[in-house]
Amino acid sequence: MTDLSPSPARATVRRPLTPFVDELPVPGRYRVSEPARLDVRIEAAAHRFHSELPPSPVWSYDGGVPGPMIDVDRGVRLEVAWSNRLEGTLPVTVVRAPMFADEDGVPVQCLPGRSGGEADGAAEGLRGYAVVHLHGGLTSAPSDGWAENVTVPGQQALDLYENDQRAALLWFHDHVMGVTRFTVYSGLAGLYVIRDDRERELGLPEGPPFEVPLVLADRNFDTDANGSLTESCCTRPTPR
Repeated sequence: MTDLSPSPARATVRRPLTPFVDELPVPGRYRVSEPARLDVRIEAAAHRFHSELPPSPVWSYDGGVPGPMIDVDRGVRLEVAWSNRLEGTLPVTVVRAPMFADEDGVPVQCLPGRSGGEADGAAEGLRGYAVVHLHGGLTSAPSDGWAENVTVPGQQALDLYENDQRAALLWFHDHVMGVTRFTVYSGLAGLYVIRDDRERELGLPEGPPFEVPLVLADRNFDTDANGSLTESCCTRPTPR
């Protein structure tokens, strides 16, 4: 009889986290029904993605992953002061794996850890530049979060959102030139909801506890004990 059970080493690597043991984390909510100004911190924090994992270093909006949900009525002008308080370097270990998939054909992005790759020294040195883009928003150019309009730690950007568009679920995220995939992976993302009278004609329940904001994302973790996030890329197999 062939033993199909995984080896101890592979069982450790593939061991799944126990599902359905943690309460669903619900981000904070800013409800805006009249012209206002919000002050949102962009800051380093620690976030526990699962009770069986140690806290992971992250970059965040207001200390949470995902960031707070901004819930605003159509046509209400909103100013947001994005305050860059980031410290240290990118809290994600970026590696280039020497293989595309393991011997079972599983892509390395789906495997815990570094998949035999070395850390990217350039990524390790990325410091806390930041700029926020409202994805899907009809936003004037000065407040659009274009990729080179960055702040450094200690600076603040004041953006104006007119919210003159139909009801929609949008999201805001970091948008720094060339490294957006890393900074969003580190935690810099949040939901932005615009509501209007047409939507309310449907008579749907609104706000907590009826609406639960969900942000779905794949994340990988290093197999050391510090819970650090790992972003693996690889070279695809060369066609023969």
